[in-house]
Amino acid sequence: MEPAGIGLRAARHALRYGNNVTVSGCGPIGLFTILALRHLGATRVLAIEPSEMRRSLALACGAHDAIVPNTKTDTSTARQPDAVVETSGAPAALASALAMPRAGGGVVTVGLPAADVPVDVAGQIVLREIRLEGVYGRLVNEGWTDLQEALADGLDLSPAITHSYSLENYHEALDTAARSASGKVILRM
Repeated sequence: MEPAGIGLRAARHALRYGNNVTVSGCGPIGLFTILALRHLGATRVLAIEPSEMRRSLALACGAHDAIVPNTKTDTSTARQPDAVVETSGAPAALASALAMPRAGGGVVTVGLPAADVPVDVAGQIVLREIRLEGVYGRLVNEGWTDLQEALADGLDLSPAITHSYSLENYHEALDTAARSASGKVILRM
């Protein structure tokens, strides 16, 4: 159920601001967020990700476009989305995420930066009336039920799953996940 429940919760928070959403970071949580956004009716999803392989996965998960971060298209292609979901935790990605949404939009942070991130509170939040929300994990009882209902309603998580290993091969599974050259890696029991 994890981290799909986190992606579903982040998608629900983002859709409070509208149906045009940008997802920054396309690791497993970002990919599950894209799947959940599309399942819940997002009309436009842009993915921002440095890895070419993960940009391809984002498109397979339903993103309308997938671009490299820190390029000219970063903000012009984003066309001021209603919301940005930042899943990478990269400080530069969070700074970029705060600059993207339309006035009155929102930024949902899921990624955990390893260092402090400077924020221009006046310019990036107050004067543009941006709402900044943090989503940490899922709500235990509500999250399981919500994800089970979404799965029963047709949410398909398979496009985000790139590798599956038996429990005996857990070392290989951990190595694959650590290389960041995958989507979701699962262990079969």
